[in-house]
Amino acid sequence: MIRKAIHRLLFVLVLLVPLQLLLQEGAILFGRPWSERLMLLLLGGALDLVFVVDFVVRLYLSMIRRRGIAYLAKRRGWADFLGSVPVFVFLSGPVLFGILAGGSVPFGSGQLLHPLLTARLLQSLYLLRLLRLWKLFPPVTPRISDMRRRHIGRLVGLFLSAVLVAAFALTLSTVPQQALLPQSAALASPSEIAQNISDIARAAGGAADDRTAALRRSAVVRQVVEANPALLVLRHAGRTSYTQMSNDRYRADFGPGDYLYGVSGDYSVFVDVRDFHAGSATARLQIVLVGILGVILIGGVYGKHFASTVRDPLRIVQRGLADPSYTLPVHIPSGYAQDEVFRVAEHYNTGISRDRYGN
Repeated sequence: MIRKAIHRLLFVLVLLVPLQLLLQEGAILFGRPWSERLMLLLLGGALDLVFVVDFVVRLYLSMIRRRGIAYLAKRRGWADFLGSVPVFVFLSGPVLFGILAGGSVPFGSGQLLHPLLTARLLQSLYLLRLLRLWKLFPPVTPRISDMRRRHIGRLVGLFLSAVLVAAFALTLSTVPQQALLPQSAALASPSEIAQNISDIARAAGGAADDRTAALRRSAVVRQVVEANPALLVLRHAGRTSYTQMSNDRYRADFGPGDYLYGVSGDYSVFVDVRDFHAGSATARLQIVLVGILGVILIGGVYGKHFASTVRDPLRIVQRGLADPSYTLPVHIPSGYAQDEVFRVAEHYNTGISRDRYGN
């Protein structure tokens, strides 16, 4: 009874996976407040933790029964692993532990040359959650009544694996060109932006008095803001020379990873990178939608076709051979009459006709 309840709970949680992914990527794409995005991240982390525990328990029980390799290789243990452990270790786990430790997320604002490219690669790991949709078609014993689930589950797994491999290959292919040829200010190192500010300030020359220096710094600020629309905050000697919005807006709309920080000399800058993440979210959202649509088409449309052309005819033949009193013939569609299954069914129908009419 408890085992059935756990399986039903896991089934419901698997259904939540694509919904959580769609909401998470949609929140990034449409620039939702950080509090909403944080709640979705926590929900994803909780789901990841549940499936990590599920994988560990299944692996442990399999090893006790000396079936560990069979679970990993034949019963989709590798999919359980990829769909939970890497995502939890590299992404959702640090989010959960960061919140529990001090109310912050331990990744985001660094001064690396291209931290956003690293972020894009890591965030692509979220797509591995799609492998959990394979759990909607769990491995079963080789009985004809369960043949549809086994075959459809294998097709779903192969389809999702192909989609994820293509997605990661596409992500990796964009790294070299973006690392060498940044396409926007958001991709440039914030330290480079700060260095440019220092260069502009030096080019403005010295100042005869404080008023002249202030005017020249104001001119530098205007020039920098016009050249860098993603600039959020510009500070000189510890004082804010420019800010794009209020502190309340920053607290409400920005989370770790939404900005980058750079410093050069007396100048420091904060740069908005939400547009970059929105572009990445668009690509991931498309992949999630393709994955969901593929699972629906394979599990629903093709699943129904498989049931009517393979499972149901074999069920009738099996029951007729086991029970002499069962005389229901197999309906043979004209378009599939030459299929091996229906050729066997034709012999079965002929046998029924002979028994019924004594011919």
